[in-house]
Amino acid sequence: MLYRVVFLLFFIFSSINLYSQVDIRIYRISSNDVFRSVRDSGGINESKLKKNIFNKYIIRLKRPHDMTKDVDEDNYKAEDNSQFYVEIYNKSEKRISLEESGISNIVIERDNGSFLHEIEVKNGMKNENKLIFSLNEIADKVEEKDEIHIKVYKEKTVLDEFLVYYLNPWVFYNSTNSIPGFWFPVNMYTVDFEVNKGALFSAAPISIAFGGKIHWGSGMNYIGISAFITSGESFNEEDQLSYLENASIGGMFDFLGIFNIGFGYNIDFRKSEKKLIPQFVLGLNYDILNSK
Repeated sequence: MLYRVVFLLFFIFSSINLYSQVDIRIYRISSNDVFRSVRDSGGINESKLKKNIFNKYIIRLKRPHDMTKDVDEDNYKAEDNSQFYVEIYNKSEKRISLEESGISNIVIERDNGSFLHEIEVKNGMKNENKLIFSLNEIADKVEEKDEIHIKVYKEKTVLDEFLVYYLNPWVFYNSTNSIPGFWFPVNMYTVDFEVNKGALFSAAPISIAFGGKIHWGSGMNYIGISAFITSGESFNEEDQLSYLENASIGGMFDFLGIFNIGFGYNIDFRKSEKKLIPQFVLGLNYDILNSK
């Protein structure tokens, strides 16, 4: 009898210890190709992943108490079709199944605790050693940079909790500012293509733009679309206009924050009767120019 009691206590203690020692890891994967590679290879091995792949396409989510919004919100983002890959390890760093971990469901909530979505671990999934989900079901319920809390449950007990910031497919530049949409392109240049003179490049040191970003795919890739006004120089056969006497107004595309390209019409503030030639506008991101 005593033997049975001891065995029962040992079993209960082992179960409690198992769940307290479970190491749950949730990764956000922002590339469909990388996601398929991870899924087909059977998991994520952080030590074997190339550093640039892990930093650019895969992030391991952090717990809310380990995050600071001003520091982490730009890195820990996810949009509706970003893929989340869940792995569970025991105390011995051995990967275990969903059944062994005791995970019953995952609940997605807002920062105020209001319910958004639930992913249930069904019987046919319990032998799996991974769980995959996305934020598709909450796309129409959240806004840009909302805090999304991902809580992992064993029945009614929260085993772990993670935080990610929601990214809309469309968002204004500097959307958190009091006047969203405005931004200031750097390293801008105007280009005139004249048949007799070839291509003429001129610096445009003062530029302002208004627009937004369109994200695509399962990740942070985007194309920005903006209207702009920028100072510049135009040349013709008789005179040269100064920066303060003319400007280009038009539209441009921003590709991944790497470079900008657009088209504008040069306006002479001196109201000269001479016809000015339309210009192309080019820009290079500051980080690209200064990368090693």
